[in-house]
Amino acid sequence: MCFIFDNPGYVVSDGFYRIIDEAHNALNYVYLIGGEPFYSKRSRAFINDCINKNYKFKFGFITNMTLFDKELLSKIRIDELCVSIDGPRRKHMRRYAGSRSLKR
Repeated sequence: MCFIFDNPGYVVSDGFYRIIDEAHNALNYVYLIGGEPFYSKRSRAFINDCINKNYKFKFGFITNMTLFDKELLSKIRIDELCVSIDGPRRKHMRRYAGSRSLKR
């Protein structure tokens, strides 16, 4: 199982791609998670690279579906798709960011 985290401070290393290239035949699944995976150009480039190399593993995603790329995803095998749904804005923002962020 492999993960890509869509964190602006996180850089997917050449080592990650080397591991995927060397182990792709042994991989059953690759999950892209963290933030919104379809927001990241790195995630989309990674998926396209896997398509171009004809890798056979399945993908899994955690997404809020706001940037869901139906055309891209129609080209891959998806094992799992988890959709996150936020609650009412005031309650959600207070829970995760504290009441000060509601004033921004």
